[in-house]
Amino acid sequence: MRRLSGLAGLFFMFLGVTLLGGRVQAQDRCRVPSMFSDPEMERVQREAFEIWMKQKATEEKMLRQSRSFLMSAEQEVIRIPVVVHIIHNGEPYGVGPNIPDEQVLSQIRVLNEDFQRNNPDKENTPEDFRSVAANIGVEFVLAKQTPEGRETTGIVRIDGGRTSWVDITQNGSAGVRAEREMKAMSTWDPASYVNVWVANIGNNIFGFSRLPLGDLGGLGGSFSKDLDGVVVSYQRFGSEDHGAFPSLIHDETNKGRTLTHEMGHYLGLLHTWGSGESNFSCSSVNDYCDDTPITKSGHSSADFKCDHPHVGGCGEVVMFQNFMDYSADRCMNLFTEDQKFRIRTVLESSYLRKTLSSSKGLEDASDEPFYDLALKEVTRPVIVTGFGSSPMEITVENKGRADVSSFKVVVNSESAGIGEVEANVELELPSGEAKTLNLNWAEGIIPEGTHTLEVRLEKPNNDVDENTSNDAKYIKFTQNKLVTEVPSRENFSETPEWSVAYDGFVSPILGKKDSLVGDMTKVAYGNGMWLVSPLLDLRGLVESSMSFKYRFDRKGEENPSGKIEVLLSEAVPENYETSLFSTDFDSNTEEWRSVFLNLSDYAGKENVRVAIKVTGAGTGIVSLDDVNIYDTYGQKAHAPEGEIIVYPNPLPGNSGKRVLHVTANLLEEQELKVYVFGSGGYKLQEAVLPEALNHTRLLNFANYPRGVYIVRVKSREFTKSFRVLVK
Repeated sequence: MRRLSGLAGLFFMFLGVTLLGGRVQAQDRCRVPSMFSDPEMERVQREAFEIWMKQKATEEKMLRQSRSFLMSAEQEVIRIPVVVHIIHNGEPYGVGPNIPDEQVLSQIRVLNEDFQRNNPDKENTPEDFRSVAANIGVEFVLAKQTPEGRETTGIVRIDGGRTSWVDITQNGSAGVRAEREMKAMSTWDPASYVNVWVANIGNNIFGFSRLPLGDLGGLGGSFSKDLDGVVVSYQRFGSEDHGAFPSLIHDETNKGRTLTHEMGHYLGLLHTWGSGESNFSCSSVNDYCDDTPITKSGHSSADFKCDHPHVGGCGEVVMFQNFMDYSADRCMNLFTEDQKFRIRTVLESSYLRKTLSSSKGLEDASDEPFYDLALKEVTRPVIVTGFGSSPMEITVENKGRADVSSFKVVVNSESAGIGEVEANVELELPSGEAKTLNLNWAEGIIPEGTHTLEVRLEKPNNDVDENTSNDAKYIKFTQNKLVTEVPSRENFSETPEWSVAYDGFVSPILGKKDSLVGDMTKVAYGNGMWLVSPLLDLRGLVESSMSFKYRFDRKGEENPSGKIEVLLSEAVPENYETSLFSTDFDSNTEEWRSVFLNLSDYAGKENVRVAIKVTGAGTGIVSLDDVNIYDTYGQKAHAPEGEIIVYPNPLPGNSGKRVLHVTANLLEEQELKVYVFGSGGYKLQEAVLPEALNHTRLLNFANYPRGVYIVRVKSREFTKSFRVLVK
């Protein structure tokens, strides 16, 4: 169509669209609604768009020396992703508006044929129009991944809860409200996808589209970005040339050209008679394409049955074969070179269009799981605790491609008397990150003993975790609330007060040869084997110490290795974060070895636990025995087994330091009586230890003069005497 000169024609075109609200009369095939809530903004932006388009044309022609070079330079196919939102009313798949996938595929095929001039009916293009018939060079691809990165067919089905959306075709605010309601049900980022909605919109309008803008940013809140896209009646979507589809009941629109027409609008084309309603005067119409003959209205095949040539109301042969006319589908077969220039310019430079060709929607979704939450660690409850109902501490890692903001934690422990407990967690967890959180998981008293606890992650973002292999952990923890005074001993001759815990699912051997014996093939599971003290009450002490024995016996030909650690917790609940001792052992450690440790830093405290942790690999036997917690610390603080020692001897001359230690290391608890006699045989003091085991009794010699004294220790089995010198 001929161009009008100056801005007068431009202004008239925008006036026609804007003042009529972008809507045409009911008998028209389509309409071009406003992208702005403010009519004046619409007018200004549309005017700016055509000025921008004209500038682009001038720039391109200056860069190219010939029209033929321009055409050859533009032959690269531009690929853009399409998402089809099928809005139905709960009908079964393939019934009514819930059209089948095959119908969608037939429509995409028609689009690609028409925009690449591979349409079978291109042979029907009249000879006088073939020189301007254009291959637009655009390929429409059903989206391969969603905006979040999930695999998709590019077809979305939504139950809209309505039998009809005919009010979407109404003029004014009522139509806009209905349009906004429908599109809000399902829309993808319009900068990355062509949104196409297919619904029952009645018969007044076959479809409608949003026009593009120039390369314009900062459009403000008045711009209806969320409405950008194309709407088509389900009865005019798809082609009977590629399948039998019951919804295609209209002979004039059963070959898929309704979407071809609306996609032309979406990519910047106007009707061949220009913008707004049909029946403009011949002097005012303008579609800004020189190679489309002037015409003042759309053409229905009922008028002339697609017979060519047909002379229109402006005296020129009409190009009713153009996809931007109102002809029947069977009559349409071409776009022109000038229309091609507009479309490709829009796709290369226009706001919300220039980014389509680089959309992730064109790429196959990654094989990596979209949602993959991993339960990395359960650090509380610890392996032995007296505070089992304290907050659970877990570390969750997001190994999926999608960021996660919510998920569910499920906890179950039948042995602890806890059924399945669910906690809904809201936590921003970006892809690739891990975070630690605390959860209240148990109320009331956890029974004594060893319990198995299942912790499981579910419903990331209320969706499905695609990798369930790392969602759950089964841990064992022992509830031991026993509090023991110091000194104490564990030699495994009876049921131990110390807890034997293991994070694997096989138990170490307990009680063999009156020692704790662990099979390394079993200790290697999980977090190893733990020997954990009761809660130690060190209040009233100014010193404390610990000793134990260990050995490792090789079994078989394999060369095993392992580690023994001593860990301490003074926290509530326990954390075992303080390391007191660590040593490696190997096949050469085939004899008993003793370890002595100072606990005096923790004297005066309560709720102290000490743990001996054994980890390793290979085959072999590790043994622990004679674990003692003492109420003193010093070079001679630990008496040989079954013995009693006194120290220091001689006592220093400074009377303020004349304190004698009487330390026992008995095989079993028994009453001890301690007597101090002077050189003349007189009894100076007497003390009783009613349940002595590895106790130490302090005797004050501060007021005794220099000389020799006799200290006698008596039990039901023995009497031992010691000669003590005071300097």
